[in-house]
Amino acid sequence: MDETNEMEDNPWVRRFLDDVDTQRVSEEQVPRVEKLLRLIADEGMRRGYAVLRPDDAEMMDKHQEDLAWAHIAIRKEDVTYFMQISESSQPGMPAREPFSRKPGQTGECPAWMDARNYEFAGTGVLTLAIRSEVSQWHQRTCKDSDRTHIEDRLGKVFDSLDLGSKRREQERRYQEDRERRKREMHAAYRLEKLIETLKQRSGDYQEWLQQGEYLNMLERAVLRQDGGISTPFQKDLDTLREHLRASNPWNDTDNLRFEIPEPSDYELELFERHHDGARHPYGFDSFVTNNAASSYRDDAWSYPSNGADRYECGGTMSAQRRAERGYSPVPVTVNHIEPEYDEVPF
Repeated sequence: MDETNEMEDNPWVRRFLDDVDTQRVSEEQVPRVEKLLRLIADEGMRRGYAVLRPDDAEMMDKHQEDLAWAHIAIRKEDVTYFMQISESSQPGMPAREPFSRKPGQTGECPAWMDARNYEFAGTGVLTLAIRSEVSQWHQRTCKDSDRTHIEDRLGKVFDSLDLGSKRREQERRYQEDRERRKREMHAAYRLEKLIETLKQRSGDYQEWLQQGEYLNMLERAVLRQDGGISTPFQKDLDTLREHLRASNPWNDTDNLRFEIPEPSDYELELFERHHDGARHPYGFDSFVTNNAASSYRDDAWSYPSNGADRYECGGTMSAQRRAERGYSPVPVTVNHIEPEYDEVPF
């Protein structure tokens, strides 16, 4: 984009003076706005901002609406700031007649005044408004007050823009670190699932081999003991061998490859929360757009209690508070866990 270097011949000032339809101030305030535009350009250049040209082709193509709205535009890094100066009107003015001027027709007053719903009576109070793609990061308006004018606070306006740039850089670095951490957790999650799948498949395969080997050993033992195998028993052996042949893991060619489902952001958060016993420094919702983990309870093992055993805020009453109020201790029931087998099942 083209930049303005000669402030004595500022194209934004010329544009403002020539186009009365977009001045948005009374005639008495035009000289002040002219000086203010020069101050903005000077301060911007002093702080490393580029003062763009109003006739820049790229800006006219990308920001046509903002360009028509603005009285001056400056740029730093990859952000363009559009600034407009307007004058407040006295309150309680009567409503205007509906806008009736046709395009190209000369009216009795500027177009910005014709577009108003109410009559305009200048107060001399100016407001500087700022538009940008990142308006959430910086000050958006600066208005005259009883004690100070925009000119007095112009430095603070640019301080706000500079601070917004620093915050955006911090946010960018945070997002990069967040994405890097997410990739790391994704790789660790996939590795863990691969290992789990490998263990399961190898265990199934070993079990399949052991079952076949056991049938062979059983058949040889019966032959040694009885000298032969009865027909019913042979049928059972044949049925089991047919089952083993059908359940051969290598027959399932469709599932030979590892199919690991892609984890959701919430699953990654749960995985990271318990990964190596550590918790992500950016918090439990760093990967989750809509924090579904907010309902996760760290006190999931707390005992149930009635309404009298709770604080006003709804939390479970502590043992000390129960003792102070003379309540009996909360009984704790320990359920004995029986072993699954009385002895080793083989």
